[in-house]
Amino acid sequence: MATFVLKLSKRQDPKTGKSEILIRLRHGKTIELYANSGIFIHPDFWNNGIKIPRDRIITDKLRDAQRAKTDFDKLLNLISESFLTADRKRVNSKWMSGVVDTFHKREQEPEPERLLTYIANFIERAPQRTRHDTGRVLRESNMYQYRATFKHLQEFAVSRRVKDFEFSDINKDFYERFVAHLQKQGFRANSIGKHIKVLKTFVNDAPAELRTQADLKPFRVLREDVDNVYLNDRELGRSVPASYQRPSWSGCGILFYYLPGRVAVIPTYQKYLRQAGIIY
Repeated sequence: MATFVLKLSKRQDPKTGKSEILIRLRHGKTIELYANSGIFIHPDFWNNGIKIPRDRIITDKLRDAQRAKTDFDKLLNLISESFLTADRKRVNSKWMSGVVDTFHKREQEPEPERLLTYIANFIERAPQRTRHDTGRVLRESNMYQYRATFKHLQEFAVSRRVKDFEFSDINKDFYERFVAHLQKQGFRANSIGKHIKVLKTFVNDAPAELRTQADLKPFRVLREDVDNVYLNDRELGRSVPASYQRPSWSGCGILFYYLPGRVAVIPTYQKYLRQAGIIY
């Protein structure tokens, strides 16, 4: 029966700090083969084999080690299966190196897109997109919300110490951590709900092979009741000369306008207020 003896090269890449895994195959007393695996891993994850700790915090370094272990296990399985059917007269180190090369050619298929990469492409294509329900071109307010949610997802990734997320990472744990992240930024339920809604839009737009990896069932769009006071034209006209506080965010669809002892929400009068010189 063939057995493997594994070793980590002493040479480390100065940029990544990784070393290549070396393979030695033994069979009986006559066959002893050597090959470079072409798979690299950081020495922190090596102890006579790849050792992956059970860490709740998934960093890029840990995720990279997990991928290396998956690839390496596949490579050893391929070498074992190929050895069983190989002509023993032709089995040598060159033969095993050929099996390794065959493995890497199979694995050179493009990796599936990850979440943030996909969203960046989504936003780039968004100006040419139309709404599914009306067929109309997306408004600038949609684009603003897309970019805002993307920005917060990028910041969330930094806080999690990862460069990107897999679509399979989108689950209940992701939802709870992302909501907590937004709450720490001072967002209330309605604002958080908008970002969750946009995130669901991103995921649901992805191809089926990516979309089906995500679990959106726990993703609830949070809302809270707000007491709105609406003004008619006469009330609005009387309010113009009154003391007021200019809105700090004039680009929103609903404006908050302050009168003595009263807060008014003005949903449709941006044009009037611009003419009056209240907003610009």
